[in-house]
Amino acid sequence: MPPVLQSASGDAARLAIILTLLFAPYPTNAQSSVRAEYRTKASFLAKFPSFIEWPESAFSSPEAPFVVCVLGEYRFGTALAETSRSALPHGRRIDVRWARKDQQLNSCHILEGRNRMIEPQDDHREPSIDFPDLLSRVDNDRELLRELLAIFKEDFPKYLQALKDAVALQDMKQTAMVSHTLKGMLLNLSVTRAASAAAQVEESAQQGETISVQTALAAFELEVQGLVGEVEAHMVEVRR
Repeated sequence: MPPVLQSASGDAARLAIILTLLFAPYPTNAQSSVRAEYRTKASFLAKFPSFIEWPESAFSSPEAPFVVCVLGEYRFGTALAETSRSALPHGRRIDVRWARKDQQLNSCHILEGRNRMIEPQDDHREPSIDFPDLLSRVDNDRELLRELLAIFKEDFPKYLQALKDAVALQDMKQTAMVSHTLKGMLLNLSVTRAASAAAQVEESAQQGETISVQTALAAFELEVQGLVGEVEAHMVEVRR
C-alpha cells in the first residue's frame, strides 16, 4: 500500500485545502497507448543493429548488449524498449537508456534524439517546478504554499519508494495506482515534465508491459533527481 499522508497541522480547513491541491485529480486529455509512429520507428531501430557489422572492440564483452540512448520522449523510449525486448541482433540483446549528460553518451552504440538537448557538464538543469504557475494556483498565499511544499517534501520520497517497490514486485495494479497518485501530485505542484514521466509508468503498468514499466521508471527517476532540493529552496524563498 502507498504511504498514508500525515500532518501535524491543527487547522482542519487549511489542511483540507492543501490536500485538495496536492492530491486532487488533474484533468488530462484521453491519449492512445502508444502512437503508431512511435511503434514504426521503434521497430526499425530494433532491427537496425542487424544491418551493420560491429567490431568486437565496440563491446566490453561477448555478452554486452547494444546500447541505444534516447534523448527525451518517454513514450518513444518505452515503445522502443517494448519492441526490442525480444530482439537479438548478432546474438546481443538491446538495452534502451535515457541520456541527459554528454558523459552518458560514451557507452551508446546508437543515439536517438527527439527534441531534447543534452545537459551541460556543469549539471545545470532547468527548474522542474513552474513556480509562477504554482504561486498562482494558491492565489499567492505563501503560507499555504509553504505548507503544501512541506507536505510534498515529506511524502514524495515515500510514494517514490512505494512505486519502486511495486515495480520490483512486478505488481502492475499497485504500480499503476502509485504512479497515478504521483502524476497528480506533480501536476498540482506544477512539475509537468516529471508528471508526464509518471503518466508513462502508469500507462505501461495498465497495459501489463513489465519491460516498459521498468524503462519508464528509470526515466521517471532521472526526471525527479534534485526535485526535493528544489522544493526546499522554494520553501526558503516563500518565507521571505
